[in-house]
Amino acid sequence: MYKYCEAFFTMLYYCQKEDGFMQSKHDLGFTDIAQYHCLRWAELPDLALYMDQVLTILEKQLCLIACGPEDKNLTSTMINNYVKHKVIPAPVKKKYEKEHLANLTMVCIAKQVLSLSEIQGMMEKLRAAENIETLYDRFCYILEKKLRQTFGNQLMLEESKEETPNMLEALAGAFANKLYLQMLLVQQTTEKGKKAE
Repeated sequence: MYKYCEAFFTMLYYCQKEDGFMQSKHDLGFTDIAQYHCLRWAELPDLALYMDQVLTILEKQLCLIACGPEDKNLTSTMINNYVKHKVIPAPVKKKYEKEHLANLTMVCIAKQVLSLSEIQGMMEKLRAAENIETLYDRFCYILEKKLRQTFGNQLMLEESKEETPNMLEALAGAFANKLYLQMLLVQQTTEKGKKAE
């Protein structure tokens, strides 16, 4: 399962829009992104939350993927849709817990590069392989690692002012990593089908 996370984050951070981060509502620069901290399982609230509280927490958690002041990374309609399609577990009496926050964080990152059906399949496989606490903390670690690698390298390249080769490198890397992740998902589905026979 580690290879899914590794491939996913490599691909994701090559896929970001050229100006998406620099003009976000939080005005993040390369240094800010390279130093991003994703809340670990132990840092997530231990109490049951209502939908508006979940949205507030995740808006801060997901500020990296906001591409403008009006961009909504997550809405109550999106959350309800993820529950309906079994991408995330259903709330208990309309309240959400750590498990929901962790799953929603991973889903919101994944939706930047994958379709809903691909996300559903990936989340199912990931949750079947590990408990959510371990999976989520691994996800956070790999996310931060990939951000440091990608945006730390960009800080050095910024001085060269040669944008065309950097864009081409990012485009090629995004394509290769997205294709790799999709092939991993297909391979897992194929192997699962063979075992069922």
